[in-house]
Amino acid sequence: MEEIYRSQFRFPYSLYEQLKKAADANRRSVNAELVARLEASFGPASTLILVDEYHRVEPASPERALALIEQLKGELLGLTATPKE
Repeated sequence: MEEIYRSQFRFPYSLYEQLKKAADANRRSVNAELVARLEASFGPASTLILVDEYHRVEPASPERALALIEQLKGELLGLTATPKE
């Protein structure tokens, strides 16, 4: 079992409300939602790299932009998927 670090964080109540709403939507505790979001932020930055590469090397074409949007949509859905019970 992984060791757990306990801490208290202070952040604006409006941010807590957003986190709570997301946790409810994902059927997670606020703590689990916070951990999931932090883990995702430290994960592979493939989405950011993809967008950066697109802006640097791709000509502006509507077809390529739509393909990029679909790819990003898939990655975002994977990051926000509700965990299986």
